[in-house]
Amino acid sequence: MLAATVFTFFAVFAILGAVSAVLPREAFRAASSWLRGALLLGFLMLLGSGVAGPRALLRALQADPHSPLRFLPSLWFLGLYQSWQHRATPLLASLASTALPGSLAVFALALLSYGLSYRRRFAAALEGGRRPSDRRLSAGLLWLLDRFAAGAGGFVRAGHRFTVRALLRSESHRLCVAVAIGIGWLVGWRDGALAAPLSAAYVLILGLRFAFELPAAASAAWIFRAVLDPREHETLPVARRVMLSFLTPLVLLPALALAWWNFGAAVALWHTAYLLALSLCLTELQLAGYRKIPLTCPMPGFRDRLLMLCLVQFLGFEFFTRVGSAMELWMLAAPWRLLLAPLGMLGAWVWNQRRLREAREAGELIEGLTFENVQVPAVERLNL
Repeated sequence: MLAATVFTFFAVFAILGAVSAVLPREAFRAASSWLRGALLLGFLMLLGSGVAGPRALLRALQADPHSPLRFLPSLWFLGLYQSWQHRATPLLASLASTALPGSLAVFALALLSYGLSYRRRFAAALEGGRRPSDRRLSAGLLWLLDRFAAGAGGFVRAGHRFTVRALLRSESHRLCVAVAIGIGWLVGWRDGALAAPLSAAYVLILGLRFAFELPAAASAAWIFRAVLDPREHETLPVARRVMLSFLTPLVLLPALALAWWNFGAAVALWHTAYLLALSLCLTELQLAGYRKIPLTCPMPGFRDRLLMLCLVQFLGFEFFTRVGSAMELWMLAAPWRLLLAPLGMLGAWVWNQRRLREAREAGELIEGLTFENVQVPAVERLNL
């Protein structure tokens, strides 16, 4: 375990150092966070290989000695351990012979790459980075995301543009979105082509909801407090459009292409529409009562409710993916059942509008903007 940990440590530094030495300064700054997100997803995949069991991997490698599995470092150190225990098979012995040369190679590559890039990176650190306003984002990606707020009002369009650009410019927020979409597709892939997008949609929406609670900068809400009237604007349409903006290219379009490839055009169009409907319902649930401007202030009492939030989201993920996939297969089995989906969405929309109207008439619905995270008191004073 110690040898595998040392190998992993130097392997990460070797990869980052090599990319830093090869790419130009601005290209490395743009790709650094995405590369770290890819490494994180790679470690999660290695964790999944450990859960699946090394025996299955070894059997596959035994059947095909030239399989890419022979480059899996975890199998090298498993073979090394078995060799030290004098219980190694010929296959494990051959894998163990790669552990020591591989460790020396990553150690040497880490030293070499950081030695080559030290002068340039150290000078860049002394010179300072470019101002955030001068950083160039992908024009094509921004144009696509801005289309989702093109016909909206002034506040909604401005709030959407602010949130999208803050998400893409902030390293922590980019990493949150990248890890969310990667984990979603990785976890859902085991359930098939129709069920995987449900998992990806849930985790991405949850990741964006969590990213909304991470302030882009300290005291990021003061400028909005100075120029906005909290009684005239609502941020719920902004948050909806932002989630739909990222959901479309990262989940809906890949789901459409995947279903088209496997099941044909008719099933693909129905599957994408069904996925969109469920995603919109999930978005409304995740944003219930949301009144803040995204990325301006953190969630109050997050640490105190972390365990309960994890439990609720895990149960919601299981219900959304399992029940959603089962209902889709049930409706696809008989074409007339497909009419139940739009009828169910219409019924849910009517019920939600009635609930909001009754809450507004009873004075229980708080509307408008809020710029502070004030927790709801456990005891309400009557001031008698």
